[in-house]
Amino acid sequence: MVSGFPYGRAKATPGRKDEPVTKPDDEKEGADDMTTAAPEAADPIVQLSGRIPASLRRRMKIAAAAQDIDGQTALRQALEEYLTKRGF
Repeated sequence: MVSGFPYGRAKATPGRKDEPVTKPDDEKEGADDMTTAAPEAADPIVQLSGRIPASLRRRMKIAAAAQDIDGQTALRQALEEYLTKRGF
């Protein structure tokens, strides 16, 4: 892992933008150990970034661990609930 990114970052080359980053051979699409969830299969997963207070992050991690889910799932569920409550 380089710089916290699982596949490293593309190096900036003068005159080239968005150089592709490749996955290791054992993590290519279609690997035998990969499973896909039917509802999410039609909707691609994208990255979302933002800054939150450290105490909120800590509470989210504790809540996720208590429910035996990862932080990403907890965040997605919380955002879904927030938007649904507000009619979006």
